[in-house]
Parts: sequence; C-alpha cells; structure tokens
Amino acid sequence: MKNDLKIDGSLTLKRIDYNRVLLRRVLKNNDTSGKVSLPKELIGREIYVVVPKKDEN
Repeated sequence: MKNDLKIDGSLTLKRIDYNRVLLRRVLKNNDTSGKVSLPKELIGREIYVVVPKKDEN
C-alpha cells in the first residue's frame, strides 16, 4: 500500500492527549523530495503529519 494517498476526505482520530504542537515548513531535500526537521528527542517516535487544504480563491 502507498504511504501517501492523495484523496479527499475527513479523518476522525481516536482521542490523542498531547502537550506539544510543532509547526514546520517542508524544505527541499533534492529534486524529488522534501524534508521536515524535528527535534532529536522525536527520533523513533510515531508522528502525524497534517497538510491543510490550500485556499482556492
């Protein structure tokens, strides 16, 4: 199964308690990919990436 499905929809997650929110910009890594840098203490942790819809005005 692909890891990046480009489909419209909505997602209701199970309750996730959190105490931290990080906002990052995707930087160019090379001609075919980008990267997001996160703090060292998150290495090995599972994260969620949420991409807001662009305004189409």
